[in-house]
Amino acid sequence: MPSKSQVAWDLVALTTLVGVIVTIIWIHISSPLLTHDAPLSDAGLNGLSVIVAITATLYTMFVTGRIRHAFIRSLEFSLCNIGTDEYGKPDPSELKRLERIWRAILRIDVLNDWITHLPSCWIFLRYLVTGLLTASIITTFTPRGALNYITYDLVIPGTSYPTLSEPVPSWKMPCGFLWTPTDVIPANVFYWGLPNGSSFAAPIVGAPCPAAEVVPLIAGINTHNPDEYVYVDSGIAVQRSAMGVSRNLFNSPRFSDLFTKYGPSLNSTTQCVPVMTRNPVQCTRDDAAKLTYIDDTHLNLTVAADVKNLDPFVYNTRNLSRDNVMANGIGPMDEPGSPIGGTWIEFSAYTGDPHSTSSPANDLALMMGEPNHKTIGLAKNSTYAVQCLMDPTHSFEYRYVTLLLNYAPANTNNHTTSGPSQLGYTRSLVGGEKCTPAQESVGWLHFAAASTSLEKLVNENNGRDYYFNTIQRIASRWGRIGPPFAFLNSRNALEDALGVVAALAVSTMAAEEDLDIGGGIIPEAVVTRDDETGNPATGGRRGDKVLPTAAINVSGFSTTPFIFALVLIPPVLTFSILLHLFICSFRPSWQPGGGRLTVQAIRTGGNLPFHRKGIAEEHNIKQTNTFVAESLTALIALGKHVASVSRNNTPKSTDPLTRMGTGVSVAPTLTVDMSTEKSP
Repeated sequence: MPSKSQVAWDLVALTTLVGVIVTIIWIHISSPLLTHDAPLSDAGLNGLSVIVAITATLYTMFVTGRIRHAFIRSLEFSLCNIGTDEYGKPDPSELKRLERIWRAILRIDVLNDWITHLPSCWIFLRYLVTGLLTASIITTFTPRGALNYITYDLVIPGTSYPTLSEPVPSWKMPCGFLWTPTDVIPANVFYWGLPNGSSFAAPIVGAPCPAAEVVPLIAGINTHNPDEYVYVDSGIAVQRSAMGVSRNLFNSPRFSDLFTKYGPSLNSTTQCVPVMTRNPVQCTRDDAAKLTYIDDTHLNLTVAADVKNLDPFVYNTRNLSRDNVMANGIGPMDEPGSPIGGTWIEFSAYTGDPHSTSSPANDLALMMGEPNHKTIGLAKNSTYAVQCLMDPTHSFEYRYVTLLLNYAPANTNNHTTSGPSQLGYTRSLVGGEKCTPAQESVGWLHFAAASTSLEKLVNENNGRDYYFNTIQRIASRWGRIGPPFAFLNSRNALEDALGVVAALAVSTMAAEEDLDIGGGIIPEAVVTRDDETGNPATGGRRGDKVLPTAAINVSGFSTTPFIFALVLIPPVLTFSILLHLFICSFRPSWQPGGGRLTVQAIRTGGNLPFHRKGIAEEHNIKQTNTFVAESLTALIALGKHVASVSRNNTPKSTDPLTRMGTGVSVAPTLTVDMSTEKSP
């Protein structure tokens, strides 16, 4: 039996290998974190990486040493019983075989040995597998960037609104309210009648509501290519999958508190919020509309029956006998049964001078995508009109929306695309899959915000030429290049531009921070499918409520499935190799001195690893506590013994094995006193 110390060290190596394997599996499954609020500093990361590398190297050396010692044990019987021929000379072929194996065990062999000698190749491969332990441990235990998901407070606009029964100053007017009097309507509001005689109203001037808040943000609309992003707000590039999302996600006191706490470590936030996914505006050519010349400063616009007829348009700075002008109008659909937020818009262009280089009719036709837009407006006193209808009640969906604070540009074929990052925006708002909110947050306030947002743009340049400069700047560029549009259901550039402005206005809705007052909602999501990981960013068990989550850049351990499979192979194979050698170490032939195999055992087919010819009888070997191959003293003594046998030139043996042609001679007893040697 091997010495207790040898068994103990082998068991330590086997046990720690099991620990390494279990830890690698645990890291892959759980991805444990080292930090929770910020990633490790460069100094900390480098220091920990050095410690891991040193530890992995030392541990691999230890395990390799145990395997090398097991290989040494396997040579014990062969070294103590080096075969000799009938004249007592060492067998050259046996010596050569043992030498090649010895060189392989000591790792002083060369490539030619691996190719031409199978045992040497096999030993090399087992050393190679063991050597890869270092790479496995370093790969697994080197810290990497990770994300720590936490929940945080967020409030978005809700569905609550106040009730008013008497007028209030415009600067105190709510952005949407229920008006109970039936005999009077407040000034400067859009209103929609309800079956009980009351109205829902929203201001178009005065109050700090979407109709006013949207105007300075229009300059951030991307008129180049909405595939990259649709508009920018507060440095956030909003993509088409997140249009209309409340700016409270990135421009509110609660987000400021979150960013102040985590700073650059804040990677992203995810929440279930409403998104305007369909364009609420549809525009069509209105051939029934007619602009009639009254005098040089007045035009009368007659429109279809479902749109109110407007008062005559006054042009104080124009002469209608020689100028080209527009006549535009907007208003709520206030007939019974009309949807809240339902709005009509009329654009019409009058040609007073067909030869003028400025042609509103041509510009309007271009935005509508008319193939013959250059021929429109060439006849004097002609009219070209477009009617747009808005119904925002079916334009919203609830989706998981992610605010990416470290936006990485796409890269295709080594050429970086011109996404938001290339245009100077490193933060992006992106919509994802649909979600189910714990509480509905879309209501009449959202519909009214979309409707009132267009009033100032439609009535731009009122009293002069009514030309829609802002809308033209947004839509005409898209009209020249055609699709893609921001909304996938848009049919022309005009309705797409109006829809984007409406979405931008909805995003500016204020959320009341005091939830007791009403108007604010905490956007929880209800999980509609099981998520075994319980990741707060995606949900938990079916029916769970998920609060908004923030992803924090931290440091941790993790492996991808492919890397996990690679790093698991070396420790598993090393454990198998060492376990096999450990079991073999209990064979008698692997014991110090070669064990107690007798001639009778040989005759009956005893197991003789690494042995082919010369076998000495058991009584010729005296047992010691040290393996011959691991002691220089023992090797010298063995060499002297073999030389002595050769000099004696022993005659033919009368042993039966010799007469049978085995070429075995009985050698004198070899005694090696190793009382001062200890096994490692």
